Amino acid sequence: MDNVHTVKAKILVEAANSPITEEADEILKSKGVYVIPDIVSNPGGVYVSYYEWLKGNGIQNISDEYVEDSMSSKMISIYKERTGKV
Repeated sequence: MDNVHTVKAKILVEAANSPITEEADEILKSKGVYVIPDIVSNPGGVYVSYYEWLKGNGIQNISDEYVEDSMSSKMISIYKERTGKV
């Protein structure tokens, strides 16, 4: 909120975990700024490491294709939810 009114960008990418407050997000939207949320812009490390943990601990045998398909499906779902596009 400290600098939301000085943002001049048309696209803003959240590269950290929840760096923009809900209030600031609403202000950015009203200014026409497209915000790419952290879950879309920076999910790979956490998302894939979860599957590595499952596989490494013998909890679940997961193929690379499964991880890629699952991550792609999740990212598309989030994009559609966030943008309202189908």
